[in-house]
Order: sequence, then C-alpha cells, then structure tokens
Amino acid sequence: MKLAAYEKERLENRQRTYRKYYEANGKHHEPRYFEKYINPSDEKEYWRYNNLYYERDRLKQDWSALPDIFSYDFPEELKPYIVGGEVKPYVASE
Repeated sequence: MKLAAYEKERLENRQRTYRKYYEANGKHHEPRYFEKYINPSDEKEYWRYNNLYYERDRLKQDWSALPDIFSYDFPEELKPYIVGGEVKPYVASE
C-alpha cells in the first residue's frame, strides 16, 4: 500500500511540474486523446475520445508527443519547475 501511495504522489508531482513548466513558457496543454464536442441535443460541451490512442499511438508504440511522467529524471529545462523535490525510486523499509 505504501508503494501505491508513493507512486501516486510521484506521478501527480511530475504532472504538476510539467504544468508549471508549460504555464511559465506560454505553452497550452491540449488533451491528446480527447476533443471538445458540442452535443446537438442539449448544446452542452462534452469531451469525447478522438480515436488516436488505440488506433494510432498504441499500435505504433509511439509516446514521443507525451510528457514523460514515468521516469525518475527530469530534462534539464524542467528542473527549475520541479514540484515535490526530485524523487528517487521507492525503497521498502525493512
């Protein structure tokens, strides 16, 4: 359970770091696998899947357009924006 909580916090902090970096550099986050959709029956805005994950990226195993939230090291340009400090791999206490 400790490992799951640790990993959840680590991934969330990496996402926050990327968001801080994007905001500081005037970059706008655009969801990769969803698009805004106006439902004609109620005129409300919704998000819908855009058929790019399974149908394209997963087939090609191409994750190059996504931020790397899974590794432990940050690219140099992101280091000033790190949220939660640099994190090392989880080591279970004996």
